[in-house]
Amino acid sequence: MWLFEEKQQMAGFVWVIILILAITIAAVVIPFIFVPEDISELKVVIPFVLTIDIVIIFVLTYFFRFLYVRADEEKLEFGFRPFIVSIPFDQIKSARLVEYGLWRAGGLGIRLGRGGRWNYIAKIGRMVEVDWGDNKKHGFSIRNHEELSRVFRDYVGDKFTIAPEFIQKEVK
Repeated sequence: MWLFEEKQQMAGFVWVIILILAITIAAVVIPFIFVPEDISELKVVIPFVLTIDIVIIFVLTYFFRFLYVRADEEKLEFGFRPFIVSIPFDQIKSARLVEYGLWRAGGLGIRLGRGGRWNYIAKIGRMVEVDWGDNKKHGFSIRNHEELSRVFRDYVGDKFTIAPEFIQKEVK
């Protein structure tokens, strides 16, 4: 049974997909209008490329639409399916709840952030940074930080901290 479970929808994800799809369709329609007839081979390839592009967009939509974060008595799991990271609590060296912006996280999705930390980000705002194992570093965005903080305090203990700037913001 999960002690903590959260499913976050990627912020602005639908609009990004619509924009990519519109650019792709424009890239296909423009050659049909402006390419001379003597390059008809290009016109045969374009629908094939568009089909592959649309399939890739829908696969990415399926996999990267939601960030899953959950914890039970033994481990913490987070990530975009099928890229789920599982960390046993006894291997966590430190965990820290921080406020962050787009630059610190490296962007939305799975990103390599500052300091070599792999970040799984669905929304900008709050993030848990986890150092574990043999110099492994991960981070993930979180909405319900109070409940996850309780689980971390129970199972990680003093290794879990809250950044000072986060505490000052909560007090105000």
